[in-house]
Amino acid sequence: MNCEKCNHEVHEDSQGIIACLSCGHREEANQVRDKTIYSNKDLMKRETTNDAGEKLQSVEATLKQRGIRYGEFSNHAQLSQKLKATFDNHVKEYGRPEEFEPFMSEAIEMIFHKLARIANGDPTYDDNYRDICGFAQLVVDELNREVPK
Repeated sequence: MNCEKCNHEVHEDSQGIIACLSCGHREEANQVRDKTIYSNKDLMKRETTNDAGEKLQSVEATLKQRGIRYGEFSNHAQLSQKLKATFDNHVKEYGRPEEFEPFMSEAIEMIFHKLARIANGDPTYDDNYRDICGFAQLVVDELNREVPK
């Protein structure tokens, strides 16, 4: 955390006071934390633009929209992690984990992520199915790639 006056690093003492060793500015830690929380919430609501100058919706609006499409994030995360763990445990017990290249593991994890979105959210949203096909195709392409000699 940096001092709001001079932008140097600040330190918190045992009494909960944040002090800048450079300029001497002092403030209660709770006040600084409240400002930080407010600042982060403000950033969540702020609209931005992309490189082309097109207006982008706020993070808050994006999360709300995604929540409607994909369901509660914590439920999605729980299912996604269970799918990954089940697969990993099965491979460790019955498979040959050393044969999985990073591109394979990543594609498999992303497919589980998409399956969790389907199960937790809108199962009629075709983009999830397209993404699953896409990740599978990336593995096929990589497996069939000719190695330069």
